[in-house]
Amino acid sequence: MLATPAGPIPPLFFSGSRQRRTKGFNVKELRELNKIRRCPISSPSPPRKRSRLGNENLVVLEKDYRYEDEMYFLAPGTDPRTLCPYCDTVLPAHCSSKLVYLLDMAKRASSSESRPANPLGRKAPMLVYASLCSRHHFESEVAVEGALNGWPTSIAWEELSQRVRAMKDPLQKILGDPGAPIVYKGQTTANLETLAADFTGPRMECIFWTEVLQELKLKGSRQVAGVHGQFDTFKQMQPGYYGELGSVIIHETLYDLFPETSVNLDFLHPFDRRDFIGRILVPEVGMRLIMEDLSLDNAAAAVKVLRASASYGVGMFPADN
Repeated sequence: MLATPAGPIPPLFFSGSRQRRTKGFNVKELRELNKIRRCPISSPSPPRKRSRLGNENLVVLEKDYRYEDEMYFLAPGTDPRTLCPYCDTVLPAHCSSKLVYLLDMAKRASSSESRPANPLGRKAPMLVYASLCSRHHFESEVAVEGALNGWPTSIAWEELSQRVRAMKDPLQKILGDPGAPIVYKGQTTANLETLAADFTGPRMECIFWTEVLQELKLKGSRQVAGVHGQFDTFKQMQPGYYGELGSVIIHETLYDLFPETSVNLDFLHPFDRRDFIGRILVPEVGMRLIMEDLSLDNAAAAVKVLRASASYGVGMFPADN
């Protein structure tokens, strides 16, 4: 029991099911509050930690979080198999392969602990399940966004490389077409429009190449092709909802389709083969895949989906899936 110059302070009892942190009470006020709140109950509230802060007349009551789980109970009609074994919140209706893997790994490092909030609960050090809980909370949130937009929660990854290979001919035409000569910053808008109108072909019809041309004209090749330029355009280089895992598979397939010896590097300036594939061909493939998935015949509409779903894809399908 905590003592003060005015005498010992009797313990507080709270009748509510949830405890609140109380800070900075004057001793006299605390005694009055204790008289009001003390009431006969069947069992005392959990013990509370107390500490003194500077002034002897100020008392801080700290909540003991070890007892918090005892205040929650399983809602009637809830199937405990639908709950996370560690944080007791509802799991997504459709778990990604990444989430299934994390659940399995956490189970191996934990032990059973039935509790009122979850009869199928498990216990483990927080480091064991922290990434798991973060992952299923993310999937629960983004799954709603994905469902509303018609974005997939699962992808046939074993078929992706073959789908990319089927696009070799149109991609080869983009890669082998010199397109319009690059005009750097300093040109007027009228000159740029005239120049673009004078050149046609697969390269100039590629949305992602024309975007890069505009960047080159405004910023110069050093800034666009350099490391900072890659960071600035990271989202634009993503293949939409195919995410990081899709990006890895697409990159590897394109490197295999177009080896260094088959490429005219003069046509790729100011990029090298690797950067051209990443900046131009990867999003081009992502756009074409989305057109196939959603039965779109408009490239601009597919690019809109590509950009809108990029963050979703990175989170839903990470590279370590």
